Amino acid sequence: MKKLLALTLIVCLALCSFAAVAQAEEQTDEQVIAVIPKSLLYDYWQYVRIGTQQAGLDYGYTIDFQGTASDTDLEGQIKLVEDFIQRGVAAIVISPVDPDGMIPVLQSAQEEYGIPVIIMDGKLNADFPYSTVSTDDHAGGMFAGEKMIELLGEEGGKIAVISAVAGAVQEGGRAQGFIDKITENGNSNYEILGPFYGDGDRFKTHNILQDLLIANPDLKAVFSCNEGSSAGALLGVEEEGGALTFIAFDPNADMHDSIREGIITGAVAQNPFLIGYTATENAIKVIQGEEVEKQISVPVTYVTAENIDQPEIQNVLNPEEVIEQ
Repeated sequence: MKKLLALTLIVCLALCSFAAVAQAEEQTDEQVIAVIPKSLLYDYWQYVRIGTQQAGLDYGYTIDFQGTASDTDLEGQIKLVEDFIQRGVAAIVISPVDPDGMIPVLQSAQEEYGIPVIIMDGKLNADFPYSTVSTDDHAGGMFAGEKMIELLGEEGGKIAVISAVAGAVQEGGRAQGFIDKITENGNSNYEILGPFYGDGDRFKTHNILQDLLIANPDLKAVFSCNEGSSAGALLGVEEEGGALTFIAFDPNADMHDSIREGIITGAVAQNPFLIGYTATENAIKVIQGEEVEKQISVPVTYVTAENIDQPEIQNVLNPEEVIEQ
């Protein structure tokens, strides 16, 4: 009889413990904001993560930052959203890999399960998300085009435009903005080659630029549209000994010395920390019943050898890692 009572007590304690853990997890997830980047492929997204975690720390929420290994993994990103729905997180902040393909699962999260959706650094071809916090990619590309015109002047020349994936919203907007700016005033001395697509892979991009230089020995300049493309284009520009004018979008830490040395003539830097922070802050405001702006555009910064070491530029390029208290 005593053994039976002891066994019953053990079972009860185990069940109670399991229930307590489950309840704690459920309570925790009610204070969890899911943040899903476009991928975990680039340093850029780690700077976004720092911004989201700082917002979580400031407002008392836990950030669960999870992403796929590829910018094009639609199935993997859908699975992440489905997992977060099952956990009952407080909100989802996401950079969609596909502006159409992600609509059904995100709409289900918000409208069926009551989980607010915030778009971060990207686009969803739907109106239901509470807010979109992003760089205006077309405007960023036009800004890069303005700088290129300033650098090349009336002489102009051939400019190679190298992007990542055909049809990608962010990189496509930057490429088109750049081309629109270069061609808007009938600059007959300018010739655009591309866009060419290297899948954001630096070795593929390097090979593309090598082939372009063989076919076009008079190539004057290069514009690259994202971090991976910029890293690959840099390899080719370095081989030319700085003879090419080079504007890079999304410079990572490995490119900073190349900016200082003038190999990268200028770089267009987004503010990933501010994008991540603002998107997460908006999610928290929605959770708390506050209204948020439907569209927030975060400006870009132009980085050169002359300004890269200024404190305000370093704050954009190297946001400090969050230390949780």
